[in-house]
Amino acid sequence: MLSQEQESNATKKKNSETKVNNEKDINTKDVANAMSAVASYNLQRNNSNVKEMSDSSDGKDEEEEETSEEEEDRRAPIELLGEFLKAIMDQDYKLASKLCQMILIYEPENPEAKQFIPLIEEKLLLGKLKYLFLILHSYIKNI
Repeated sequence: MLSQEQESNATKKKNSETKVNNEKDINTKDVANAMSAVASYNLQRNNSNVKEMSDSSDGKDEEEEETSEEEEDRRAPIELLGEFLKAIMDQDYKLASKLCQMILIYEPENPEAKQFIPLIEEKLLLGKLKYLFLILHSYIKNI
């Protein structure tokens, strides 16, 4: 026979296990509700985007719509933009010029890339002039 104290401990243990299981069920339900709310939000957002797209395409030809979608999808990769900025900061203007041209292949109307082209070309020209000046200076020194 179990003593009264042992029975009490067994009952407490059983009650605590039941309480933990109930809390797990509540947490699981909370997570499920949150996931359901997120899914519902995403569905509403997607539906509103589809509605906006269908509203904006009224009166447009399918061909025009496909062209505009292709233009919107043609974004320069973020890695390319990052490499371009790094080349500028490192004053590697030859690399920066190539990367800038690549950005313009993806985004022909990219305003930043368009503004950087003449500046990069100027820096490259100044670098060449500086190199020629050093050569000329060393030549004159040796005469």
